[in-house]
Amino acid sequence: MKTSKDSGVSRVDEALARLRRGIEQRELMPGEALRLDALSQELQMSVQPIREALRLLESEGLVERTINRGVVVAKMSLEQVIELSCLRTIVEPIMTSLATVRATPEDLAALRASHEHIRAQVEAGSPWEPLIPLTIAWHQQIYTMARSQYLSDFVARIWTAIRINSAWRNSHAADTLPEHEAILTAMEARDAHAAGQAMRAHLREGVLGHLEGYSGATGPGVINALALYDGLLAQIDPSAIVPELPDHAD
Repeated sequence: MKTSKDSGVSRVDEALARLRRGIEQRELMPGEALRLDALSQELQMSVQPIREALRLLESEGLVERTINRGVVVAKMSLEQVIELSCLRTIVEPIMTSLATVRATPEDLAALRASHEHIRAQVEAGSPWEPLIPLTIAWHQQIYTMARSQYLSDFVARIWTAIRINSAWRNSHAADTLPEHEAILTAMEARDAHAAGQAMRAHLREGVLGHLEGYSGATGPGVINALALYDGLLAQIDPSAIVPELPDHAD
């Protein structure tokens, strides 16, 4: 039987997971106030585990305390979005290459099955929004195959901070399947370098999604932000730069 202390810890973990998920999935929007009484009713638990969960989220930078509104979902600056996008572009291709080396035949078969399931949904005309979790899970399958807990934890924190769902856009849905196919084909051929390069090219499209999600629109502002991203990436890791695709300026 769990002790009261154990129960308290589990409630904190539950509150933390549910609040983090709400932030990741943009159910809790940047700048939104997180009031203990309202959260207590919504989560059906006392305020104490919620208060502790908010403290942990604050240490991660996902929420912040304000003078007038209390705890709110943290807003990210454009500079932070660009920095996190650069980190994704460097780390996730490395994990893809590592996964290519370490994956078992069973791992690759499961990844292929997930890819074909997404393809079938797209070809059946399914709306893109419900496919976003499947696409995210497909990336997670790859990173799990890298079998590096340190890198997985690091990427998970980046994804949470950057609100990963915003990276997938309806305008990019038609390109996602061929990009995934390129990654998967290279992995199945055990070409770690090609798999990493294919992931890097794919992630640059995700950066456009992040920037559009931040600004709420397309246009010159997004293109200028993309130029800042390319400039910072060139300073951090010139080898991470990929050729610009023709439709980036559209």
